[in-house]
Amino acid sequence: MRERLGKTLSQLLSADDAIHVCNSYDIVGDIAIVRLKEASEESGLKIAQTVMGIHKNVKTVLAQTNAVSGEFRLRKLRYLDGEKKTSTIHKESGCQFSVDVEKCYFSPRLSWERMRLAKLAEKGEIVVNMFAGVGCFSIVMAKYSNVESVFD
Repeated sequence: MRERLGKTLSQLLSADDAIHVCNSYDIVGDIAIVRLKEASEESGLKIAQTVMGIHKNVKTVLAQTNAVSGEFRLRKLRYLDGEKKTSTIHKESGCQFSVDVEKCYFSPRLSWERMRLAKLAEKGEIVVNMFAGVGCFSIVMAKYSNVESVFD
């Protein structure tokens, strides 16, 4: 998909503008989060519309305007296009997570890691997932492992 975004944008933007576009982005439920470099800020609307054109399930596109930081590992987001919202339902590994991407850190890129840890858990273990946020590690572990209890 990244190649597809880059290829599509190279047809819509000037060569100078296209080289400043980050090809990586996250899709959480029906919200896409793109990273905009300062030089690509002016192209934000075109980028958002291109992402929604490629991913028909995406209803909202937000721009991440800073790195993940702070005590709660949050990122600042700016609305680009689509529905004005930050909450969604993300589906992964047969589980559903209610996520407000503005109020809680969540990365769909960790889905493999969540399943890996669930498979490592052994029968009878008690799992404590402190500061669990959305609780995605806990939920996947509760569903796919044979642990005695999961606390988050």
